[in-house]
Amino acid sequence: MMSISKVETRETELELEENAPRPKGGSRLIAGMMDDDSKNISRQLVDLEILYLLNFGPKSGYQLKKNLYSSFHLNLSYGTLYPHLHSLDKAELISGTWKYPNESAPLKKRMYNLTQKGAAKLARSISSLSKIALTMQFMLTRLDLNPKIKVSPEETTRLDLALGKTEGFLKNQGFTIHKSEQLKGFSGLEHFVDLQASRVGPDGRIESLVAKVANSETGVSIDDIFRVYVMSYDLQATRAIVLCAPPPPEEVRKLAEFYAISIYAGKDLDEARANMESDFLGH
Repeated sequence: MMSISKVETRETELELEENAPRPKGGSRLIAGMMDDDSKNISRQLVDLEILYLLNFGPKSGYQLKKNLYSSFHLNLSYGTLYPHLHSLDKAELISGTWKYPNESAPLKKRMYNLTQKGAAKLARSISSLSKIALTMQFMLTRLDLNPKIKVSPEETTRLDLALGKTEGFLKNQGFTIHKSEQLKGFSGLEHFVDLQASRVGPDGRIESLVAKVANSETGVSIDDIFRVYVMSYDLQATRAIVLCAPPPPEEVRKLAEFYAISIYAGKDLDEARANMESDFLGH
């Protein structure tokens, strides 16, 4: 059985050799024939798993190799792992330094830490994956993203009035408006939106939002928040808002906060809209 010290020595040798030129061979030829998109996705997932593991504290390459297998059943060779670590280090997502892992360790190891930039990248990546997973879940379960709800004539009048006033406000803020339309997302799904607005921001980027005006007779449900989230993601909106009266239950508000959906509530839709306008104007 190979001793731990020999394993650590071999690991150190591999770390020192990670930048050494590698000979051309059949494996490179085969790798070149692989689909580039598949390789990129696989590489990004391994990078994400490394960032995730380092979120719990610094680790050596040897520890990461073990944890990648125990946590994700991913059995990487050192020759595959270290190029990932080198790339993440170069991108300043992790930071590698040579030090003794503990007082009794006979050899220094290159220990990797998650940087602040890496932590931000990890959070964004997890958020993106959750969006993709949620959208796929809705598509697979065939949940109706545009349910037809019977609304009384009085409620229809209130909703139309609130939409009209919201449209007028956003137009004054420089937005181009699409109201009560069926829009196709990048997934191919069609979404009925109460209001979609877009404008060019101060930095030259397109700012877009989707808005839902909630029916006060039925209120805002958790399913409504899921639908708004999927719709905003599929339409690539930078912001999603919900106007509602009365205020929604706490669990609905918390879910909306988790998915970065702004809820503007009030005793009636006029007060909800006033709260939205105040937020937009920075009051």
